[in-house]
Amino acid sequence: MKYFLILLAFSCFSQNQENQILKIGDRTFVLFSEKSSKKQFSEFTHFKNKQFKTVDSIFAQKAIEQLYIQSCNASKQFQTLTQESTFERLKEEGNGKELRIYKKQVRRENKYFLKYCPKWNRDLRKFDGQILAYTNENKHLILWMQLFNFESDPYEIKRQYINFWITGFHDWFETNVQRFHFNTNTNKISINEEL
Repeated sequence: MKYFLILLAFSCFSQNQENQILKIGDRTFVLFSEKSSKKQFSEFTHFKNKQFKTVDSIFAQKAIEQLYIQSCNASKQFQTLTQESTFERLKEEGNGKELRIYKKQVRRENKYFLKYCPKWNRDLRKFDGQILAYTNENKHLILWMQLFNFESDPYEIKRQYINFWITGFHDWFETNVQRFHFNTNTNKISINEEL
């Protein structure tokens, strides 16, 4: 129950009357308006230099199509960058034992990823979502997509995600929420748009 309370504390800013609903098959995506996005995120440091935009349904459809094509590549790119930075840190620390253990872990992670990513990619087609848009420092239009697997919904988030941008951590959020960025200028999907 504590996660539900956190959810409401973070999410009570954007009202649905400004947002649009995009249906793709039996999936529902909420397209956040500029006004709604500003209410929610304008005070966050990460968004200080970004200009929010109303999500265009054509760009949203294109982003979702590209997500289904590129999600494994985006996830692999993120995984590789994370692994490389960890390798560098362990080398700098000079801890050979930890470095050998981490190399074994990376080999296991990579095998697991290759085996399961195609399934994870197919599963994304069962997710509903929220999308907001902003321009980054390079003046590229970025769509931030947050996807939810509502097959199990113990906190009844599905009733709320149309009205509020959902934020949460741990428990249900770790296994049922995926976040991606789509750069409309490059047509690339990424985990972190800065990559």
